[in-house]
Amino acid sequence: MARTGFLDAIDGDVLWGWAYDDESRESPRIAVRIEGLLVDEFVGTEFRADLLAAEIGTGHHGFTYTIPDRWRSSTVVVLSLTFADTGRLLTHGERVVLNGGLAKCELFQGVLSTGIWQPEAFDRSDTTITVSGWAIPPFAVPIPFAIAHNGVIVEQMETFERPEILQRFGIPHQLKQVGFRLAVDVPQGSDSGNHEFAFVEKRTGKPFNRRHSIYQLPALAPIPDDARRMRVGRTNDLEDYLRVGSTILTQLDQIAVEYADRSFAQAEAILDWGCGCGRVFQFLPPEHRARLTGIDIDPDNIGWCRENFPEGRFETVSLRPPTNLPSEHYDLVFSISVLTHLTEERQFEWLEEVRRITRPGALILISVHGETAWVNGGSSLARYAEWRAAGFLIVGKNHDLDDATVDGSEYYNSFVTRSYIFEQWSKYFSVVDVVAGAIATQQDLVVLRRQ
Repeated sequence: MARTGFLDAIDGDVLWGWAYDDESRESPRIAVRIEGLLVDEFVGTEFRADLLAAEIGTGHHGFTYTIPDRWRSSTVVVLSLTFADTGRLLTHGERVVLNGGLAKCELFQGVLSTGIWQPEAFDRSDTTITVSGWAIPPFAVPIPFAIAHNGVIVEQMETFERPEILQRFGIPHQLKQVGFRLAVDVPQGSDSGNHEFAFVEKRTGKPFNRRHSIYQLPALAPIPDDARRMRVGRTNDLEDYLRVGSTILTQLDQIAVEYADRSFAQAEAILDWGCGCGRVFQFLPPEHRARLTGIDIDPDNIGWCRENFPEGRFETVSLRPPTNLPSEHYDLVFSISVLTHLTEERQFEWLEEVRRITRPGALILISVHGETAWVNGGSSLARYAEWRAAGFLIVGKNHDLDDATVDGSEYYNSFVTRSYIFEQWSKYFSVVDVVAGAIATQQDLVVLRRQ
């Protein structure tokens, strides 16, 4: 018999999936085994619109199954779903199920492997910078950690419990003190305006992940108003806006040197794809901005950039390519929070357009919503499994452009997996790497090379 079935997701004690026999045009009987023992059989008859849309029977072939009570207290079990009469596994039908909150921790080992931290608040007085947030050492084990400021460990730091963060990641109870608050003394007259904060191993002072450092460069005029900053960075906090912009540019420049031996200062033609009101490029010196083109779908921000950064070139583009940019012109392209909001079809269209306008050998740096952004968002394991299985997933509408004079009807929040990028984006570029959390410890950065 020609049968198809998927175990789509596990969230806690509940399983979701579907199964269909295209010869009988009915749902086949499914057997549930835990640790090799047959514990149940059932037939899935729940309606799923996605099955109907895919022309899989009548669509009434889904199932939701709750693991029996006797197995819920087990720490680790092997669960399998098979077709009852043949014993053949459903796709993804065999899983290691970890209870007691450990499941999330194991699922998120990719993010946790080098540690992850999130400074949530920066407060500054004339003589002190105070920072608070949370930090999880590599693999969520209780390694002593610290925060370093400009390469020196901050001694004035306290740690405290943040149970909601541990719950988000499903971290075992032996790690508790993940919240932190620190103070850095900056005497008047001694502040150069350059600040680096790094999450480090306390005994050695070595960063757990140098791509997760936070940078604050001196503010450069002109500064956009609240409304323009809000559309770009979702915050009215000027310090936060500047800190994110300077962090992104610093990381992009470091990665350009590491992967292409070419800094922003050495690039001949730079494209900021999705420039907004200059959150990132404003930290480039004017002589470097003279080699910059900025494009965006927001005409108001483009007009502001033209007026305030006359040395650069700025163009409004539509949500769909093509653009009026010259072919094979740019040798360095960066794009922050653009493909994070487009449909799969639009992503492919824009990748083709970027291939057209870049020179052979060009370096392209594009941010995406990956695993780092997912765990920081705290969405359900069911949706997480759906995304990981599909590779690409739209999780909802994005409303950042609601007050802009632009059509935001196709502006979403979309996620892509690392394997999806290597498989699909390699049709347009050589995929060099996907750097987790490189964009302000939130978004991942895809490093591409134009062939």
